[in-house]
Amino acid sequence: MSPRDYPEPPDPKRLAEVRGQLDREQARRRAEQLGANRRFGRRIDGEQLRNIGTYTLIPMVLLAGPMVGYGLGWLVEHFWGGTPWGTVTGMLIGMVAGFRQVFLILAKKTAPPNDRGTGNGK
Repeated sequence: MSPRDYPEPPDPKRLAEVRGQLDREQARRRAEQLGANRRFGRRIDGEQLRNIGTYTLIPMVLLAGPMVGYGLGWLVEHFWGGTPWGTVTGMLIGMVAGFRQVFLILAKKTAPPNDRGTGNGK
């Protein structure tokens, strides 16, 4: 093999300069990310964001259950009659379904980490 087949070794000064630039850029990005994740002087991590999502979902479920129940009860009244029992029964069933869903969300949230997200009920 001739010497032309091998690449020439990198210049140590240039290599140190490029590494320094990379380190400075990484430090700058970390500082930007840390600043973007701060609210009121505290850092918001992934667990807190998941909690915000979970606790925002609860009122929506509590509103959606009775609304869907009312709509289904109204359809029952519209096609088969029985005013006001279709809407009342539908709303009650929707409220029970909403509370059940909130219970399941909170039970999953408070479950030990090894039981979360298995999806098979074991």
